[in-house]
Amino acid sequence: MIILQAVADGRLGGGTTHVLQLIEALGAALPAELHLVSDAGSPALAEAARLGAVCHGLGFFSSRLDPRLWLRLGALVRRLGPALIHAHGARAGLPLAWTRGRAALFYSVHGYHFVGKTGAARRLAIAAERLCSARAARTLFVCQHDRRLAEEAGILGPRSRCAVIPNGIDLAGLPQAQDTPGGRTLGFLGRLEAVKNPLFLLDLLAALKDHGHRLVVIGDGPLMAALRQRAAALALAERVELTGSLPRAQALERLAALDVLVVPSLWEGMPLAPLEAMALGVPVVASRVGGLPEIIEDGRTGLLIDGLDLAGYARAVRRLTDGSALRAEIVARARSEVARRFSWAAARQAYLGLYREALAIR
Repeated sequence: MIILQAVADGRLGGGTTHVLQLIEALGAALPAELHLVSDAGSPALAEAARLGAVCHGLGFFSSRLDPRLWLRLGALVRRLGPALIHAHGARAGLPLAWTRGRAALFYSVHGYHFVGKTGAARRLAIAAERLCSARAARTLFVCQHDRRLAEEAGILGPRSRCAVIPNGIDLAGLPQAQDTPGGRTLGFLGRLEAVKNPLFLLDLLAALKDHGHRLVVIGDGPLMAALRQRAAALALAERVELTGSLPRAQALERLAALDVLVVPSLWEGMPLAPLEAMALGVPVVASRVGGLPEIIEDGRTGLLIDGLDLAGYARAVRRLTDGSALRAEIVARARSEVARRFSWAAARQAYLGLYREALAIR
């Protein structure tokens, strides 16, 4: 029996981490041969191969509607004859919805990108999501926010079968926490792309310039050059460290050494970085968007900011780095909440239950 996982963007990040978690869990629990198809040369393929999966690299980013990709995916599915395909995101989900053969299809939403689009582009993105869900045996969401968006946009049909499984983190696999009350190192962990809004971090650092804060940016992406230029223009280069892309274990070590994680995203599904920070004892200041309010209770397990309120972000950071009792209270409650609601052990059991049900039906 073959199970095929598919994620177009196999760069280091939350989506790739989630797919690799699934591959490891399925390999340990089900009598299946696991395969992964992702962008050629991506880190996901190398890591999945280490976990024992058979890997296939294709060119997912030449064009979303590139007929060559659809033909190659169709040929791969016919050759493998998988019992189940699990597609993550529409770039992989849309072609596989039409080339899945006789396989059952799970379709996972890791944040809807149509949120950041307007006009015809938004309508086309919603139509693509509607097709993915219509052809899927299950549409899986990582947060209630995305399920509500799907219902409001008419993506889910009357016969759609859905489940919400919050992202989970492996608490046992985290490094030692390094809580440093009174420290002033801000941090960001994620891809440097527009939706994550990393340039805002430099404006925030400039607003805090007189208070001795510094910034560590963990990750890489198309906005790296712009970050360097903005840091130089604001005379902040000596206060900013851009680490580039790091292996996951090393990225978590750097995360554990931060004093505050800042998540200024324009929209989100349910990102892993704030969950990891909360488990490590690093307080989080984040935008009140997407699934973030499902992770963070403002004032209790972190601080949420409405809109791109620079003054609001600056006040929140100062509240968490001025040595007040609030920081210790937030850290303690956040650790407890992650352990209670967002463990990978719980998410793993939920996914395995769905896989067993789908494979038993077949």
